[in-house]
Formats: sequence, structure tokens, C-alpha cells
Amino acid sequence: MAGKTNPFTLTFGKQPHRLVLRREKTEQIINDFTAEYSVSQIYLIEGIRGSGKTVLMTTVAKQLDEMLDEYVYRKIWSTLSGREQEIVSSMGEGVMKVGEVRQGVDMSSATFSQYREKMIAKGILNAPRYGYVELALPRFSEVAKTYRLT
Repeated sequence: MAGKTNPFTLTFGKQPHRLVLRREKTEQIINDFTAEYSVSQIYLIEGIRGSGKTVLMTTVAKQLDEMLDEYVYRKIWSTLSGREQEIVSSMGEGVMKVGEVRQGVDMSSATFSQYREKMIAKGILNAPRYGYVELALPRFSEVAKTYRLT
């Protein structure tokens, strides 16, 4: 092993060709994603190991989550009834069996059906196939859990 270098160290291999100012790039990505008529809906972030790609995308994701919370999800949450909030809070990401959701909120089939129909009409739930539901809003289950704690 003498004389060999470890490929997993930050100093191994190539150096960045150019440094990107993270604040400017973060603002550009967020502005592009939130523009009314966005021309850039996909970004490719590439670079050598240790150049800050993950930090950049984590920062962007956190800021977009905060904007969703402030401008969209908090408003939607405030319009839901207490039982609708319970339903949303009991759900995770992805498709779930109606029976599991009903058990999580201790609700009869007939009662849940009424709530399900209302929440589909409001754009909160989707019913991708018979006997299954999912939240229609991305990451809404995550933010809903924080609302229930406050």
C-alpha cells in the first residue's frame, strides 16, 4: 500500500475547473423553478467529489420546501377540517390501502368514503385505483406532521 493514494479522500484526483458561487446559483435555480413560465424545469449538477453538489441541492430543496410551506401548504392545511387533518397526518408518501388509513384514524368505511370524496374534490387526495388513496401534494405528509405537533 505504500505509495498509493486513497481515492476516497477529498484531495484525490481532479480539481474543479471553475468555482461556482453557491448563493448565486441557488438563487438562479430557485428563480427558475418558481417562475410563472419556467424554461428550466430540470437541472443537471455535476462536479467532482467534494465540490458542493449535495450541499447546493440540499439548500435549494430546503428553500423550496419553506416556500411551499409559506405560500401553499399552510393555507391548504388551514382549510381542512379536524378529521381531514387527521387523515392527512396518518398518511405517508405513496399509495396506501384505504383500510390502513381508516384504521389509523379509527373511521368507518361509510364515513371515510365521504371524507375521501371531499378530499379528492379539494385536490388533497388521489384514488389511483379501487381501495387505494394517496396524497396528491408532494411532501404534504411531511409538513402535515409538523403542523400536528404545533
